[in-house]
Amino acid sequence: MLSVTMQQQVMDTCMYRNCMSISDLLVNQVLVIHSTLPFSICYELFLVMSNKT
Repeated sequence: MLSVTMQQQVMDTCMYRNCMSISDLLVNQVLVIHSTLPFSICYELFLVMSNKT
C-alpha cells in the first residue's frame, strides 16, 4: 500500500514539474514575442511604405 502512495506522490511531483516547465516555456515564448514584436511592426510598416512609393 505504501508503495502505491509513494508512486502517486512521485507521479504528482513529475506532473507538477512538467506543468512548471511548460508554463516557463510559455512565459519565455511570450517574452520573445514581445521583444520581437516592435521590430516586426516596424518592418511591416517599412514594407508598406516602400510598396506605396
